[in-house]
Amino acid sequence: MFEYIAEVLHMDIEYSSFEGTADLPLYITGAYDLYNLRIDKSDMLLAVSNTEINLSVLRKQHRRIEALTGMRCVLYLNSMTYYARDKMIEEGIPFVWEGRQLYIPFLGMSLSNNTRTELAYCTKISFLTQKLLLTAIYQKWEKANVTAAAEILGVSKMSASRCYDEIEAFGIRQLEVKGRARTLTCGNKKDFWESIKSVLIDPVIMSYALRRDLEDSHALSGISALAGYSLLADDPYPTYGFTKKDIGSIDVSKSALIPPGETPGCIVQKIGYWIEFGDGTKMDPLSVALSISEEDKKDPRVEKAVEEMLEEYVW
Repeated sequence: MFEYIAEVLHMDIEYSSFEGTADLPLYITGAYDLYNLRIDKSDMLLAVSNTEINLSVLRKQHRRIEALTGMRCVLYLNSMTYYARDKMIEEGIPFVWEGRQLYIPFLGMSLSNNTRTELAYCTKISFLTQKLLLTAIYQKWEKANVTAAAEILGVSKMSASRCYDEIEAFGIRQLEVKGRARTLTCGNKKDFWESIKSVLIDPVIMSYALRRDLEDSHALSGISALAGYSLLADDPYPTYGFTKKDIGSIDVSKSALIPPGETPGCIVQKIGYWIEFGDGTKMDPLSVALSISEEDKKDPRVEKAVEEMLEEYVW
């Protein structure tokens, strides 16, 4: 079940068993398995139903669980009727319908496997959708449909379709919708970038300051990548980027990290996606621009370097 939630959201989630079951009434603990769930730094309770419960009882038990625990509660249901689904959405009751739909309104998330019309709104773009949009800029897509996008990104059509769901939900005007057919056209690269920049996110999930530099050569990210694309001087230590899949090969345990205030041997960044660009030795320029911290952006030299990088390598 947790794999399904992570797959639909295109992001890492954290979960653990709920420790407060002893304080709850038996009719709750007998009907649900309870878990602590964290999505995008938001904590909630996941109540996994282990029996079929009618809508009237679900309403009451959901309210009771939230009142007793003081936590937001998301119901996880293996089966439900479409009538119940529609009423729960109408009443704002968060739920996950296994294999079909996820509805967490307090996070602005409504995603469905079966129909794009269920995606009413989004508040945060997924890493895969961001990768798709940036790839569309680099390759200057012209009327790329879901099938073409899936082939280019090397993902399933279902995954690409979810990306198009998000793009449509954000109201990105470069997506053309005619009936069930949807195509994405880049047009002018710079104009496209400016029109979508407000919904894009920092691709860096986590940064680790290590005591020592890495021995082997690795792809640069952050300021180091920006320095590689421009005349900007690099930090005294390099910054490397690793995907969630590859960072397991690097020791980022507590013993490998420096104490606060000391100069690191290197910075290792955990990246939500990776776009192959140029010779592959650096993070792609658009993602570099998105990864630069607000503090670094205050430096006019950094701001100028970003402009020069994008002008030379993207526009």
